[in-house]
Amino acid sequence: MDGYFEMTKQEMMATVYHQLALDYNCQPEDLTRSGILFTEAKMQRGRRKMPFITPRLEVITMGKSTVVNASKSVMPYVKQKFRNKSSYEILTDKLVYGANPYYLPDIEHIKPMENAACSFVLLDKDLRGLYKNKGFPNALQYDHDSARPEVLAAVAELARQGNNLNQLARIANTKKSTLPVAARLDKLLMFYEELAGRIRRYFQNDRTNDR
Repeated sequence: MDGYFEMTKQEMMATVYHQLALDYNCQPEDLTRSGILFTEAKMQRGRRKMPFITPRLEVITMGKSTVVNASKSVMPYVKQKFRNKSSYEILTDKLVYGANPYYLPDIEHIKPMENAACSFVLLDKDLRGLYKNKGFPNALQYDHDSARPEVLAAVAELARQGNNLNQLARIANTKKSTLPVAARLDKLLMFYEELAGRIRRYFQNDRTNDR
């Protein structure tokens, strides 16, 4: 299949440890050790392009390790606050607001989906016109100068109601002709073209109204 590459679980974990080490100013091996580690928050080369708000305090835990990443200006207070505390006590402390769990795929048992089963459509590269609609911080970043601007895309799984493209191809191959599937294929393509067109028109009209 095209469009993806395979890696082992060990390679995946090594990649994760390496990136987290850059993000939180530690060493990859720190993330496999037990205990609490305090590190200074820095804009290191290779760090993911996430907002760097200062002063900052972030706590990550992976396995038995916990990394407390804080700005230099607040580090003395943070160390005093979390002194002799367990990972659980730190993560549930009132100073820590919000928790975001992240999961890694079970690549030993979950196989990638074939690209032929999906249709990807990039609908809009500029969603800044939506910033006038306040109250959606979980969907929009409201940042006109973001290094990672939002885009609108649709991934349609073509496996509904027997209209899978692979299935249609098998039928055509068995019948040695495309005639038995031509009507279904045309209908399927028209549906997704219409859907994409409606979404495009929605945002085009929205930008026109803003002028």
